Amino acid sequence: MADQAAYTNQLARVIEGLGNPEAFRNEAPQLLDGLIDTLQEKGFSEIADQLEAFQDVLAEGDPASIGQALQNLGKLTSDAAPRVENMTAQRVQELAETLTRLGDEYAGKRTTSVAE
Repeated sequence: MADQAAYTNQLARVIEGLGNPEAFRNEAPQLLDGLIDTLQEKGFSEIADQLEAFQDVLAEGDPASIGQALQNLGKLTSDAAPRVENMTAQRVQELAETLTRLGDEYAGKRTTSVAE
């Protein structure tokens, strides 16, 4: 049960970070590394692999590529949500929605700097 709570808290931190792009960029390596390890342990290796690839895309900083990677992650995460138990499923779905929304913003709508 403690493992489930730690995983849920980890997802919550990632979701909060995604809402603040500047902070997320600063904390992404630490947040994503922990989440990648947890996802691999839980059998979600496809999402973990995409998150590893996303780290490289994020480092490159190309908005269109970031948008596409976020959209892909959102779809994979949404597809995985039903396989997760309890409150974590809600967090996984929330993460999927956040990833998809940010992907849409990066892919099409975002034309200005994130420093607003």
